[in-house]
Amino acid sequence: MSIRTRAVTKVKVFAAGRERLLSYPLWAFMKFQEQTGEELMPLLIGTKNFIKEDVGIIIAGVWAGLLEDDPELTLDDVARTIDLPILMEVLVPAMVRAASGKTEKELQEALKKAEKAAKKDRPTRTSPTKTADSLASGLTQ
Repeated sequence: MSIRTRAVTKVKVFAAGRERLLSYPLWAFMKFQEQTGEELMPLLIGTKNFIKEDVGIIIAGVWAGLLEDDPELTLDDVARTIDLPILMEVLVPAMVRAASGKTEKELQEALKKAEKAAKKDRPTRTSPTKTADSLASGLTQ
């Protein structure tokens, strides 16, 4: 039996003073969680807006994605060399691309499609009374 796997997507970015490869193998997820106590996936797919809460979380997300390229890199190295416009215009889209292999737009479309499918497959809610009544009627027949 053979198992096909997808190679980790690597995106070239200029960060911490030189061109680097940004990627998110599972190790990066572990290092991010060790550093921040947070999950990395909500940051990468945009379901949680860390900019409003803590820019340091986003810097840690960039750092975790650069560790494969340079395991000696520190959070300070990353934080000192990027500013907010570069972070938002260049690095956040690169993070999404590296993590998913998709552009931000493609990822948002895929998430919307998955949400639609989940809603379609979700059972409809019935009232507890109606459910109890139908169960009771089945027992008395």
